[in-house]
Amino acid sequence: MRLYRHVVTGVAMTFFLCCGSMLFADDNNDDRWWNVKVGSKAVYSTGLTEPYAYYTLFGEGSLDVSIVKCTVNGSRDFSSQISSGLGEYQYIGVNKASLKFEMMPLEFLSAGGGYYAGRGDSSYSMREWDAFLRVGPDSFNLEGSYSASNSRYLFNGIEIEVARKTTSIALSKDMTAALSLDVSYDRSEIEFSNLSYAYVKNTFRAGAFFEVNDAFFLAGGLSGGSDTADYVIVGADAGITTVVFSHIRLSCMYFFEQYMAPATSTTESTKKGGGTGAGASGGNPYVQSSNIGESFPSHRVSINIVYSMR
Repeated sequence: MRLYRHVVTGVAMTFFLCCGSMLFADDNNDDRWWNVKVGSKAVYSTGLTEPYAYYTLFGEGSLDVSIVKCTVNGSRDFSSQISSGLGEYQYIGVNKASLKFEMMPLEFLSAGGGYYAGRGDSSYSMREWDAFLRVGPDSFNLEGSYSASNSRYLFNGIEIEVARKTTSIALSKDMTAALSLDVSYDRSEIEFSNLSYAYVKNTFRAGAFFEVNDAFFLAGGLSGGSDTADYVIVGADAGITTVVFSHIRLSCMYFFEQYMAPATSTTESTKKGGGTGAGASGGNPYVQSSNIGESFPSHRVSINIVYSMR
């Protein structure tokens, strides 16, 4: 029951918050240049790591003036997972803040970025920045993005530093007024200070988005890729979003990945410290010890509730 307590608490708190906020909603002001959002995300994950659940509560304010949009966000993560990089886990609370901006100088060109910071239990601290560039009209566009982050925390008295870099490129096309298709490539790199290698994962995805009506949306996709531990990774995702009472957006997403181990493996200690298979840089620093060198599935369910004044 402990795994589900945070999910139920997060969803329940946001539901009552959204219901209360509806008392201040004004359906006649959808064109206002400012907006406020409050919401929650509850996540359950199992397979790659040991089973765990966490939730996030957040508040957000944004200004949309002329060609510039600026957004400020504050959030609290409950039972966020940190890892030793060696198959051990702990759970902490984290407070986060972010500042994001977007500019659209031309109808077919937009760019933006953001800065994120966080502090939490176990002397946790985090800094991150990202940037993106989007080219093309609404019906057909190409987007590239890059992010880099650095986090530090104490794990059983040992300071661990985790550096992340993510590069993405995506192409999307509106096929009809209701259906759009997209393809994307993502490269993620994770490096733990107590390990002697950087773990890299490459993923290709093809997806679709379908607008059933103004209040109901469907999304899904198939993915495939590999990592520096010589695993072949195939996956799928599916999601449903619905808008309730004009201001509340409810969404549920399911993510699945199957990690297929290389045909040739070495000893467990070698796999954890130096990778699996010839030429691999190292294993996934988040994988639980029982999965090292084995094929295994990974599942993640995310439930989101967001109230928007606009």
